[in-house]
Amino acid sequence: MHPVNAHEDPNVAGILVGTPVYFSSMSSPCKDFLERLMVFYKQDHALSNVVAGVLAVGGTRHGGQEVAITSVQASLFCQHMIVVGAGGKTSRFGACIWAGAEGGVEEATNRAAAEDLGRKVAEVAMAVTGA
Repeated sequence: MHPVNAHEDPNVAGILVGTPVYFSSMSSPCKDFLERLMVFYKQDHALSNVVAGVLAVGGTRHGGQEVAITSVQASLFCQHMIVVGAGGKTSRFGACIWAGAEGGVEEATNRAAAEDLGRKVAEVAMAVTGA
């Protein structure tokens, strides 16, 4: 697979990375995925200027989501990506999701956080690519 730069292919102008939270950290499959992105780093920083956002799902409302998000973001910064937060009222770092939310305010908060993050990634990606 030949990686492409966001300026060459607008289909890769933005990505969202999601992870469950384990002990206030990303899951091992997420870490494995991020480590496999090294191939892009070695190919002239092919992910440079691609916009990225992070979503984390914890077992409780305050289950370490923001800590997990920032650890994923650190890996994305190493790829020279443009890392954004949700930019809304819900979370500053990314989308903090509570897995135990079933209906009502908490479920609406989860949905709003994910929507805010997706919207922010799309807005910045469009600005970067001139779309």
